[in-house]
Amino acid sequence: MGRLYSILVILLLGACTPYRLVTLNLANQDDYKRFPNKIIEPSDDRWHFSEQRLPSESLYVDMFYGKKRKNIPLEEFLEGSKNIAFLVIQDDKVLFEKYSKGYDAQSLLTSFSISKSFVSALVGIAIQEGAITSDEDPITDYLPQLQERPGFEKIKIKHLLNHTSGIKFNESYVNPFNNDIARYYYGKDLQKTLKKLKIDEEPETSFHYHSANTQLLALVLAEATGESLSDYFESRIWSRIGTTNKALWSTYEKEPLEKAFCCVNAVARDYAKFGKLMAQGGVWEGEQIIPEQWIEESIQLDRTDGGIWGYQNQWIMGLKEYGDFMAQGLYDQYLYVMPRKKIVIVSFNSAHIPKTNWEGRFRQIVDQL
Repeated sequence: MGRLYSILVILLLGACTPYRLVTLNLANQDDYKRFPNKIIEPSDDRWHFSEQRLPSESLYVDMFYGKKRKNIPLEEFLEGSKNIAFLVIQDDKVLFEKYSKGYDAQSLLTSFSISKSFVSALVGIAIQEGAITSDEDPITDYLPQLQERPGFEKIKIKHLLNHTSGIKFNESYVNPFNNDIARYYYGKDLQKTLKKLKIDEEPETSFHYHSANTQLLALVLAEATGESLSDYFESRIWSRIGTTNKALWSTYEKEPLEKAFCCVNAVARDYAKFGKLMAQGGVWEGEQIIPEQWIEESIQLDRTDGGIWGYQNQWIMGLKEYGDFMAQGLYDQYLYVMPRKKIVIVSFNSAHIPKTNWEGRFRQIVDQL
């Protein structure tokens, strides 16, 4: 009887998202191989960082061992971590580059939520081009399917950008049976999932980080521009910043809509080129790719309208004295940018490491350069 019951449960759950989460296990760097993907073509005019490698022990991190502090060479620190790619660039020169656990410079690395910052940049471009009037626009101006849903008419584009939309959403990665993010990540039908969205509170009431906000931004962009998210990303950014490798953006199985909140896959040095673009105020080789004003607004520290200090337009702000900022993804994926010293750090991990202050490590490296 117990075996029959187990078979029935499997048959009932076989098509549902919680079952897929359990059988596929937690999200990982190989998930893009399981999902359909759209190809993002690189630049015709390939651009390369120059090489100026530092001696292997010239960069270190400051670690506590009990009550004692010890400087550990960066390479040694990374070998003891879950890190799979670490790249330090200053003034367009590669100072340090290390890959491990089977990854190399040609390996595709899954961005997870770093892609949220890509979507933000595209919103800024769409506003400059006039496809979107303003981030003050109600999202229902672009998404008519939400016009009959009570409360959605109050949500503006800026609320999605800053996670103050008031939309109810569970971003927990622990319980697959009470987990909205699992439905968005492992689900096959986005439109069906979107119909279940509900309003929890008025916009600008509080900050609630979740991936549905970014997914709705992507739908706004597609409707406003008439292009798919990946095509718009390719034509406006990726193909214009000297990228050398094809990138992939994972999509849903039942419709070719990109998983905007998570799933760009690219090589480390191409991610670094986007960081270089941001460090240069949106300019690449003399051409303004992302509006400078949009970048200035996106990296300001002051927050109002229900947001939090240190988060703006899908970017995480750093410390005022550093003037740094970063995009962050699940499992501590980072694209760290420090414009004043022209430093970009790309750091990707295969799993989260509790009690590891990666932001602090980046600033320790910055202080040495």
